[in-house]
Amino acid sequence: MVARSVRSAREPTQSPGRDESFDDAYRRLWAPMVRLGHLLTGSATVGEDLAQEAFVGMHRNWAGVGSPDAYMRVALVNQARNHARRAGRTAPGWAVAAEATTGIAEIDETWELLRTLNERQRAAIVMRFYLDLPMREIADVLGCRVGTAKSAIHRGLALLKETLR
Repeated sequence: MVARSVRSAREPTQSPGRDESFDDAYRRLWAPMVRLGHLLTGSATVGEDLAQEAFVGMHRNWAGVGSPDAYMRVALVNQARNHARRAGRTAPGWAVAAEATTGIAEIDETWELLRTLNERQRAAIVMRFYLDLPMREIADVLGCRVGTAKSAIHRGLALLKETLR
């Protein structure tokens, strides 16, 4: 799918108090959000679709969006969660069947292990180690307390470590 702008000609491109236009935010965030969607769902195609849906939502609410980055992270995690529920995959291993990833054995094995985690653990680990977000932001995206986010990361890493043995 080719990235395309969702801005209509009738709507403002810039939000009050922000220097970045919607189109600029879209261009800057498209690739990272597709990668995040891929990591959360296990499918590059689904990751693209979810990113596009999240951008459409951000466009609808553009005037009230204070931080496009934060809005997109929350929207994408919610989109991935909804996708998993619609597909009936809320238990560990809810991701779609694995697509060919990189061809590099270590990375592909890590990807397979990550797929075994539940959605909260996977999202927390991806945001911590892929996006390098602070715990407060991870908790905000997941809609939980900082301690809960820390626990999700700790338990997810423990499961990964146990599986590696």
